Formats: sequence, C-alpha cells, structure tokens
Amino acid sequence: MTSLSISTCFICLLFSSVVVAQEVASTETAESAIKSAETKDQEAQLAKASAKMKAEQEFRSRQLALEKAQEAVGKAKDAEEAAPNDPKLDEELLARQAELRAAEKAMVDANSTKVAAANVGGTATVFDQFKFGVGIGVSRFSKDEVLETQIEEGLVRITDAQSTRRGLWLETHYLLDRFAPFDYFSFGPFFGIQLLNGGDEAINGIGFGIMASLKRKKKSDPDKAAFNIGIGYHSTKIKVLGNGITEDQALPMGVESVRLRTKDESGILFMFSVSVF
Repeated sequence: MTSLSISTCFICLLFSSVVVAQEVASTETAESAIKSAETKDQEAQLAKASAKMKAEQEFRSRQLALEKAQEAVGKAKDAEEAAPNDPKLDEELLARQAELRAAEKAMVDANSTKVAAANVGGTATVFDQFKFGVGIGVSRFSKDEVLETQIEEGLVRITDAQSTRRGLWLETHYLLDRFAPFDYFSFGPFFGIQLLNGGDEAINGIGFGIMASLKRKKKSDPDKAAFNIGIGYHSTKIKVLGNGITEDQALPMGVESVRLRTKDESGILFMFSVSVF
C-alpha cells in the first residue's frame, strides 16, 4: 500500500508539472503574440506618421512654388503692360502663365495626397466624400402653408399659417475659385437637403442654386474657412385647405371638420453656411 501511494503521488506530481508547463507555454505564446501585434501596430503608426509628414512637406513645397509662379506672372503682366507691342514679353507672359497652371495642378495633387495620408486607416462617409455641412435655410413661398384651423361661428378660420419657412439643411457646394475675380471671394453652385421639419418624412425638401463665399484668407491658402451665402430654388410639400373647403366660408354639406391636404410647392431659398475645412 505504501509503494502504491508513493507511485500515485509521483504520477499526480508529474501530471501537475505537465499542466503547469503547458500553461506557462500558453502564457508565453500569448505574450509573444501581443508583443508582435504591438510591434506591428507601432510600425504601422510610424509609417502613417512618416507618410503624413512627407505629404505635408510636399504640400508646403508646392505652395511656395505656386506663390513664386503667381509672383512671376504678376511681374510678366506688369512688363507686358509697360510695353504692349513687344512680342518677347507676350511670350514671356504665356510661359509664366503655363508655369502657374502647372503649379496649381501640382498643389491640388499635393493637397489630395496630404488629405489621403491624414485619413489612412479611417472610414470615409458620405459626408467626407461630398463635404456636406450644416446650413440654415430660409424659404419664401407664394402660397401660405396652413398650420392650424378652427370653426368659428360656422365659418372656416385659419388661425396659424406661414409663407416663410426656416430650418436646418445639409448643404454642399463647389466653388469656382479659378473664375473668381478677387482673392477673398469665390462663387459656385450649391445643393441642399432640408432636414425633418415637423413632418413624417426625414427629407422635407431639396434646394439648389448659386452661392457666394467670403473667405478669411486668400483662395490659394489651404485654410478654406469662409462664410457662405446662397440663393436658389426650394422644392417641398406644404399643407393647404382640403378640396371644397374655403377660408371664411361654411363647410360643404356632409363635411364635419376642416381637412388639410398636402401639395407640392416651390419657392425662393436663402442659404447660410460656414466652411471650416
């Protein structure tokens, strides 16, 4: 019995040692995997930071080149205006303008690379792709929208109506900087979607038109902060009195309450927004 007990204890100790060794090996494997993942993540972060830094340096270099090209065009224009009949000066101006266009294109490409490097690892949404921002819209319609009615002395009375609608919009625009005559001003088309405005539908209307942008810095500056004012067309739905029902008249025979119906309506839209990118 004593020999059997000793053998049993030895087997138990041996089994425990094997289990402990397996646990230690599993722990070491997990720690190694974690360290490997951390190393890969650090390498990815360093690569991302390096790409971003290179893109920013390239952008600054292209920006300086653009400024020099603009200065060269200005000097060539001054020289051409001073001697308008000199063909050499005309050729010089054309050459400098071609260099300016090339510099503008290079800067646009550098800016695209810079933005792409900054967004590595991120997920682009529809707002990122189309640059939708929040704007405030004010619309003016030719026909009043009926909000509340009541029967007073047997006659239909409209107690609340509006011909002007205000609300929040999702707005995007494209500015034609190249054709704008001033450094701190630009213009271009805009498109907007009116958000929920007390109705059952999430999209309450759409609008589009022309927008003017008052910039804080020159158009060539990467800082695009600006205040935008637009005017355009607004298409939506409004509520009006139901068929056969007229204001200040009695209800038709068989009608017990004032019914409203929905109809398409269009009007003038004024849009206000701020650009911060």
